[in-house]
Amino acid sequence: VWYRTLCNRSCRTRRGLRGKTGGYRLVCSCRSLRRTCFFASFPRRETPDTKQSDEYGAFVAPQDDNEVDHAMNGTLRSFFCIELPPAVQKDLWHMSGALRTVLPDLKWVSGNALHITLKFLGEQQKLLIADLMRLFEERLLSSGQDTIALSSSVLGAFPNLRAARTLFAGLCGDLLSLEAIVSMIEDVSAEHGIPREARPFKPHITLARTRRGETVHIPPEGATLFGKKEWLATSVTLMKSMLTPAGPLYTPLKVWEFPGKVF
Repeated sequence: VWYRTLCNRSCRTRRGLRGKTGGYRLVCSCRSLRRTCFFASFPRRETPDTKQSDEYGAFVAPQDDNEVDHAMNGTLRSFFCIELPPAVQKDLWHMSGALRTVLPDLKWVSGNALHITLKFLGEQQKLLIADLMRLFEERLLSSGQDTIALSSSVLGAFPNLRAARTLFAGLCGDLLSLEAIVSMIEDVSAEHGIPREARPFKPHITLARTRRGETVHIPPEGATLFGKKEWLATSVTLMKSMLTPAGPLYTPLKVWEFPGKVF
């Protein structure tokens, strides 16, 4: 009997898994992850009483306590960031419209996913992330951090506009407060064995990336396409990043309001 189930929580492949009875563990059929399935398998011909559908439309087996324990011992891909207000995201998306027309082959970040990355944690154990979150919350609450006034600035690129691999909107404003948050995150991460960033923090909002290491040339006049858009950052977010064929899917894991936030 062949079985069909869902790959682990990181993959969500709809192609399913295949395996035989007898206690064998199932291996993911997708080429990107090749991980052992978190879920118990069940026959293709499910009955209405035993099958259930998740939000992706794929069928998963009913969860039990052992499965939850196993899932908690898995890994999680995440990063700290400052989320942008929807109005700012919309304005930045419109400002980049001309560039999207000229450079359609770039991988453009969708408007509702624009953010300021503070630190990428990579793939880490879920239990480690949970402990890191608790420690960061303690440090943030004791800091008394107030809202941070920020604004977008001119278009920039890594490594430069002449041979760009990553396009971004620069930032200005109270960058010292932003750097203090980053320093706090770096300290907490280092205490949990996550290496510090080797390069100095350069705050920016990533707009697009080239494909397969290619580079593009942005003329100097392109840097003036972005106007100044001001806003107040009121919180910091730990974001889950799930890689999919259509691009990364971001889900907030925890949002911490700044303790000195003015209402």
